[in-house]
Amino acid sequence: FLKMSKLSTEVRFGAPPKILYDILTDFMTISKFCLCPAKFEKKVGGNFELYHGKIQGENLELVDDVKIVQKWKMGNWDSYSTVTYDFVGEGDECLLKITQEDIPKSEDLEQVKTGWKENIFEKIEKIIGIPIFKQKKKLSKQLQ
Repeated sequence: FLKMSKLSTEVRFGAPPKILYDILTDFMTISKFCLCPAKFEKKVGGNFELYHGKIQGENLELVDDVKIVQKWKMGNWDSYSTVTYDFVGEGDECLLKITQEDIPKSEDLEQVKTGWKENIFEKIEKIIGIPIFKQKKKLSKQLQ
């Protein structure tokens, strides 16, 4: 029995939730920021594949411009994690909150977090052109 880990991160983009949601659910746009052919079936039960299958999974819930829930794993993982994307609109900006649960304990959480930053968030900024804004400092620590 392997214990599982949880990761939470958030990033503020200079675009409303609809634009960000469309970027993350359109296979052509995903292919652009991954710089390789991607697969994304935009329906519940639909499969997705990024980076030549290094990231793969299935859509469990799709709520336009609000939420995505996926079964999600790296190609070398034995089991799936659950990823939830929450899109919080703040004017012309979107606070994208990512929660990834059931990450295999064998994985380095900092490395997983860096993977999100370098392979998803920064690619959306650099290739698609949606700016990332610095987070405002929080006064209270979030309890997990």
